[in-house]
Amino acid sequence: MKAGWIFKKGAVRKNWKRRFLIIKPDYNADYFEKEISQDEFLDYWIQHESFEAPTPTDGGKQREELRKKFKPKGTMNLVGYSVRPDKNSDDEFEGKEFGLELYHSNKRCWYIVCNSNEDRESWEEALRLSCWFAKPYENPDPVAAAAFETAFVKTRQALGRWGWWWSQGSEEERLSELITVELNSTILNQIYSELPGPPKVQAAIRANTQKLVKGAVSTPVSSAWAACLSGVNQSRPTLEATCKEKLGPLMEAEKQLRERIEEAVMSTVNPILDLTVNEFMPAVLSLMEEIPKAIKAAFDIYDSLVAEVNMAMSKGGKAAAGPLMQRLSRDLRWWRWSKMRPVTEILESLRKKLDAMDNFIRYISSWAITEHIRYGIAILIDDALYNFELEMNEATKDMQPADVAAEQSGITVALSVRKKLFHDAIIRLVEYHDYVMKQLLLPPYEEQCMKPCLELVKPFTPPEELQSLISPPNTLEELLRSIAERVIRSGVEAGTRGPVLELRSTYSELQQDP
Repeated sequence: MKAGWIFKKGAVRKNWKRRFLIIKPDYNADYFEKEISQDEFLDYWIQHESFEAPTPTDGGKQREELRKKFKPKGTMNLVGYSVRPDKNSDDEFEGKEFGLELYHSNKRCWYIVCNSNEDRESWEEALRLSCWFAKPYENPDPVAAAAFETAFVKTRQALGRWGWWWSQGSEEERLSELITVELNSTILNQIYSELPGPPKVQAAIRANTQKLVKGAVSTPVSSAWAACLSGVNQSRPTLEATCKEKLGPLMEAEKQLRERIEEAVMSTVNPILDLTVNEFMPAVLSLMEEIPKAIKAAFDIYDSLVAEVNMAMSKGGKAAAGPLMQRLSRDLRWWRWSKMRPVTEILESLRKKLDAMDNFIRYISSWAITEHIRYGIAILIDDALYNFELEMNEATKDMQPADVAAEQSGITVALSVRKKLFHDAIIRLVEYHDYVMKQLLLPPYEEQCMKPCLELVKPFTPPEELQSLISPPNTLEELLRSIAERVIRSGVEAGTRGPVLELRSTYSELQQDP
C-alpha cells in the first residue's frame, strides 16, 4: 500500500481538487476528501473487503458501519492503465509541475499532480506497479475463461496481430478494444493523417472521434456477446454429455489426427524452425548473462534483510520482528528502487539489450519481461524471509523474550533458509531463461508457420460424429508450439549448464548439510 496527498483533475469541471489517495492491496486506488489512517484502512480492507475476508458473525453490521467510515470519494480501477510522466507541455496539466497521467486508450484518463519531484517519483513507481498487477475481470467458469482467452488470441492472429499484447477488462471490453484497434489501424489512422489545421485541433478531433467510435462499437458488441453466451449456455449440456460419452474415441481420434498433421507439416516446419528459433537461440542466450547476476544479487539482499531482522530482534526481541517483516515484504514486492535496487539495476541492462533486438521488438514488451523476472525474484526473497520467520519462531518458541535477544540461533536459521533459497534459485534461473526464450522466439515462429501449415491441414477431417469436438487448426497450433518448446527446452538446458555450475560453485557451502 501507499497513501498520501495529491491533486486530482476532475472529469467534468476540469478543476483541481486536493485528495488523499490510497493504493489498496488489490492494486486499485481509492481517494478521499480527508486523511485516512493507512493501518486502520488496511485492517478494514483485509477483514471486510478482501477475498479472504471472514464471514461476518453479526450479519454484516460492523462491515456496513466501517464502509460508511471508509467510503471513498471515488475509485481508480487501474486495470489496463499505464503511467505517463507529465512533460509540462500537456494542456491537461495547465503548466503544473510534478504531474502524472494514468492513461488508458478506451477509458477515462486520470491526471494527478504531486507535491515534489521526489513525491512524483514515488507515486510513479507505486502506480506503475499497481497498473501492472491490478487483476482484470476473471470469468468464474475456468473452462469458459480458457476458451475465451484461446479464441481471443486466435482472432488477433487471424487479423495479423502477433506477439505481446496488453488487454484487460471484461470480455466485452476486450472485444470492443480489439475492434476499435482494428478500425484505427485499417481506416481511421489514414483519415487522421489527412486532417487539416494545427496539431491541437487535430488532437481534439481525434479524441472526439475516438469517443464516438467507442460508443458505436461497445453497444453492438454487448448485444452480440450476450447472444453468443446464451447460445453457448444452451448447447453446453449437450456438448458435455457427448464429451463424457465419447472421451475414449475422442482422445484416440485426436491422437491419430495429430500424427497425420505432424507427418504432413514437418517438411514445412523444419526450415522455419531453423530460421526463427535455432538461428537466434545462441544470440538470445548470450543476452541473459544478467539473470544469474540478478539471482546472485538476491542472495545479498536476503543476507542484508536477515541481518536487519536479527538486529531488530537483538534490541526488541521477537515482538520487534513482526512489523519489520511486514514492511520488508511490502518493500520487496512494491518498490523496484528500494530493497530490490541491485536486482532492478541489473535487469535494466537486460531490458536495454532486449530493446536492441530489432528482429523481435514488435513481438515483445521488454519492460513486461524484466518486470516479470524482477517480481519473481522479489517473491523468492520474500518467501525466504517468511521461512526465516517460521523457523526462528520454532527455534525460539521455548525461550523467554529476554533470552531471544542474546540467542545466536538467528545465524543458524539464516543459513538453513539460505540453503532452501539456493535450491529455489537454481529452479528460477532455468525458468527465467526458458521464459525469455519463449517470449522472443515463439511469436515469429508461429506467425511464419501457421499460414502455410493451415493450408496443408485443410484436407484433414476428424470422424463425422466428432467434428464438433475436434478442430484440426487447434491441433495444429498445439503441435507447432510443442515442437518449438522442445527445441527451446533443449537449448535452455544446454545454455544454463554454465550459469548453474557457476552458481553451485559460488555457493558450494549451501550444498553441504551442517
